[in-house]
Amino acid sequence: MVSKLIGFIKNTSIVWKTAIGSALSWRIAQWAGSSHPYLAPITLILSLQSTLNKSVHFAIYRMFGTALGILITVLLAGFFSVSYWTIGLLIFIGTAVAKLFKMNNLVIHQIALSILLVFTFAHKGMDYGIDRLRDTIIGALVALVFTVLILPEDPLKSLKNKFLLLAEELAANLTASAAWAEKGCPTDEGAKLHTGTKALLKDLHEVEKKLDQAIKDLRFNPYSKKHKRECHFLKTQLLPLQQGYTHMSRLLRTLTEWSASGTMTAFDTALWSSYLYSLAAYIIEWKRAVEQKRTSRVIFQLTLPPGSEKNIYPDTLYHEAMEMLRDFMPTVHRSPTTS
Repeated sequence: MVSKLIGFIKNTSIVWKTAIGSALSWRIAQWAGSSHPYLAPITLILSLQSTLNKSVHFAIYRMFGTALGILITVLLAGFFSVSYWTIGLLIFIGTAVAKLFKMNNLVIHQIALSILLVFTFAHKGMDYGIDRLRDTIIGALVALVFTVLILPEDPLKSLKNKFLLLAEELAANLTASAAWAEKGCPTDEGAKLHTGTKALLKDLHEVEKKLDQAIKDLRFNPYSKKHKRECHFLKTQLLPLQQGYTHMSRLLRTLTEWSASGTMTAFDTALWSSYLYSLAAYIIEWKRAVEQKRTSRVIFQLTLPPGSEKNIYPDTLYHEAMEMLRDFMPTVHRSPTTS
């Protein structure tokens, strides 16, 4: 019950953080003497981004960009009256200076926005510039407190589950491929297995992107030192899993072409079926090791068929050369006998 409640609170954090943070930042701005307290919750709402890393950077960039924009406006506003061309000129000067110093594009956007608003309201005799700077800082700081200190996002659990599921799927695909090999590698079933493998490899690339994002987010999470180490561990295990799917795709393609050539014997199908079953078992053991945060110590070797030792190197070289050629060829020209 308690875990469900905590999960509900975490899943709805964007709702209550936005509402409570907006009310709190508005009230703090009022206490600080602002005539425009709405500016504080505007900054807070904008700073609550989709990831912790983005939220922290947006809050910092908004404070920095706002301060620079106000400074540029204060220095130059006295020389111009408000019109379409003076606004354009001031924004051009401010953003050009920022670009010259190779500032982030988000900072440049905030500079432009601050110049536009402060320059416009300053000529109406309002203390908008001071309020905007103070309230922006208030909103950004409240946003940082809510995102970094109060239930910060930690996507590790869902990412780890997805990673382990993809490892299981690789083993399941190898098992299915072993059964397919036992039947003589029929082309239609091979095509389905190959399509499924490619789809899973695409899912794995998505996990890689999210894992990279999680590593960035966890830099700002003060409660997850252990999770940072686990994320880096998963990152090291990502490459063998990606390569496993790549090799799986190549095995399927080669077995399909071998079967279509008419030279595959019953002994060959039985042999490769046993190899694929063994590979599936090895991947399952590897997955268990990752789940337990350790390195797999199982050693597995493929036994070469009698008499094939002398051909293994030229065959391997030929196969890899053909794979390279095939990857660069237009689809209509691909063929297993291209030379």
